[in-house]
Formats: sequence, structure tokens, C-alpha cells
Amino acid sequence: MEKKTILIAASNIGAWSELSNYLSVYKDNFFHYREARDGETALRSIRTGVADMVLLDLEQPVTDGIEILRQVRKAPDENTRKIVIIVVTSLNDKTVVQKVLQLGVEGYIVKPYDINDIVAKIKELMEKDSIKEIMDNVFKPILIELFGKKMGLQILAQAVTSGKNISSQSDKLSHIITSIYKDQRFVGMLGTAGARKVKDKWDTLVH
Repeated sequence: MEKKTILIAASNIGAWSELSNYLSVYKDNFFHYREARDGETALRSIRTGVADMVLLDLEQPVTDGIEILRQVRKAPDENTRKIVIIVVTSLNDKTVVQKVLQLGVEGYIVKPYDINDIVAKIKELMEKDSIKEIMDNVFKPILIELFGKKMGLQILAQAVTSGKNISSQSDKLSHIITSIYKDQRFVGMLGTAGARKVKDKWDTLVH
């Protein structure tokens, strides 16, 4: 899978130095990261599609974080509207929190933050996004080609539903693959050897 890009949208990047240092250590192997020091720069970066995930400080010069959220979630471009946003802020007022959650974010972390909380949230969302990409770009096309759209999506949905309570994303993906492989319609269409060959290929996606 392609490496993801994280955008840190904060006016005082120095206050995020611990997180920036963490991202710098791991970015070459797992992801890229960029910085935006004001709201307009952040909006421009999001609209041009340079980021897959945003760590957003609500207290921004030029355009504040809530206005950024409002514009992003109402953007005409679907990819812009659906970008993953984690708010990291010192603002813990109930009204502000409600407003932000209504606009739609994947996390709301209050400063002073524990870097482990942010890192855990980043990993969780990236793994979840990677599974969605695999299902959309790998499993779904093959199942639709084999069974047609209706049945292909049904087989995939059943596999996903059966693993909904598995917390680990890699274990969830492995379970989905195994569930599809054990589906008698899948084996019946490809034969045992053919189904096994596909499963072995898919299993490489887990590691």
C-alpha cells in the first residue's frame, strides 16, 4: 500500500515538537508528514489532496480550526469531505466539543496530550483505512468478477460482519480472508486448489 501523508495543522509547531520528532523517525518507513502553520495553508493543502490525515489544532491564525472543519466537511469534492481529521487542542469547552463532533472528526484529544494516545489513534485509523483500501481494490473486484455485483458484495459483507468484534486490524483482515476462503460458493467457483492459491496471495497483505 502507498505510504500515507499526515498534515500537522498548527500555528505553534514547536509545541508539537515531540510528535514531530516521532513522525520524523518513522516517516521513511511508514508515512510522510507535512506542516501547515495557519488555517489558509492547511485548507489549501487539504483541498489539493496532499494529505490523507490531518492533526488539527483549533486555534489557528487567519482561519480557525472550526471554520476549517466546516469548509472541509461541506467541500464539493468527496475526497476532501471524507479526509480523516483528529483534533488536538487545549479547548475543552463543552460547546466547542459538541460543535466539533457535529461537524465530524475521528478523534478529539485535549492538551496536554500523551503522545502515546495520538500515536495509537494514528495507527488505528491508518490500519482501518488500509483495510478499506484492500477490500475496495483487491477483494471486491475479484468477488464481483467471479459472482457478479450482488452476490460478490454479499460474500464480502458476510465476511466483514463475522469479524466486526475483532479489535486488531491485522487479525480482522486475516479473519475476513479466511471467511471468504471458507465460503462454499468461493471454493465451488474456483475449486479447492484455486481458492487456496487466491487465499495465499491475499495472506501476504496481512504481513
